[in-house]
Amino acid sequence: MAWIISVLTVMLLISSQAFGAACDTSDTATASGAAFNTNCTVTDATTGTVIQLNFYNGFSDSTAISAIDGNNGTTIGAQRKLSFIKAAELVAAQIDTPQTLIVDADFTTLSCDASSATLGSAGATVNLGNVTPSAGVVNTFYPVGLINAIGNNDYDAGSDITAQFNANIGNTGCLQASNGWYYGFGTPASNYIGFTTVLLHEITHGLGFASLTNASSGAKASGIDDIFSNFLYAAANSADWSVAGGLSNAQRAASAVSSTGLLWNGSNVNTQAIDLLTAGFQDNDSSSTFTSGDRVQMYAPNPVESGS
Repeated sequence: MAWIISVLTVMLLISSQAFGAACDTSDTATASGAAFNTNCTVTDATTGTVIQLNFYNGFSDSTAISAIDGNNGTTIGAQRKLSFIKAAELVAAQIDTPQTLIVDADFTTLSCDASSATLGSAGATVNLGNVTPSAGVVNTFYPVGLINAIGNNDYDAGSDITAQFNANIGNTGCLQASNGWYYGFGTPASNYIGFTTVLLHEITHGLGFASLTNASSGAKASGIDDIFSNFLYAAANSADWSVAGGLSNAQRAASAVSSTGLLWNGSNVNTQAIDLLTAGFQDNDSSSTFTSGDRVQMYAPNPVESGS
C-alpha cells in the first residue's frame, strides 16, 4: 500500500495549476494583490531554485495601507503578496532543488479569541513513504518537496507546501494585545506581529523541518519512521528516535519535553556548528565551545508546544 499522509489537504483540489509568469520582485511598488487561484514564480539566479506561489483567499483585499519597511504595496492584498514573494526569494536563495517547489498560500479564519490565536500553519502537503530516493531510508516518510529534490522527480502532481494564515489577526476580538500583522520586512513596530518572520518559520516546516511523531505520546505516524525524526536524539537514552533506535513511545515523549535532553544527531549540522556555538548544545567535553562529538540541542519545552 502506498503510504501517504495528508498533512494539510484543504487546497488539494485546486492546487494543480499551470506554471505562472515571473513574480514581481518583493520591492515593487504596487497596489495590485492577486486574484483567487492565480500564481507566479520566483527564481533564484544563483541556485536556480524555482518556487511557484499559488494565491488563494486574502490577496485581493483592496483596503488601502501605507508602504512600510521595504514592502511597497499600498493595499493589504498587495502587501500580503509581496511578503510571500519576499519569503520565497529568501528561501530560494538558500535551498537547491531541481524541481519547482509549489506553495499554496491562503488567508483564512483560524482559531482566535481575545487573548490567544493561531497565527498560521504550514506543512508538506503530503509525506510519502512508498518512495525511497537514492541513498534514502526505506519505510520512511519524506515530505514531498524534499523527496522531489533528492530524486529529481515530481512524485506528486499537487502542491508541495500548504500555508495558511489567520485573516482575523488585528480585528476586534482576536488577540487584542496585538495591533495586527506587520507586513514590513524588518523589525515589527511595537505590538505588531512580523508576518514575514512567521511566514519563513512556517515555510521551513513545509520544507521538512517537522516531525511526524506524536510529541505527546511518542507514537510513530502509521508505525514507521519519518526522515526528520530519525535525526532526533534522546540524550537520556543515548538513542535516536528511529524505530531501529529502540526507544519506546514513552521514552520519545519524555525526551520531547526534557528541556535540554533532545538533541540533533545529524552529522552535517553538528560538523558545521563546530567552534560556532557557545550555548544550546550538549557539551560532552565541558569546553564551553561546540567541538567534535557535541550535539545541537532542539527545542523541547514542557509542556509540548504544538507547531514549534
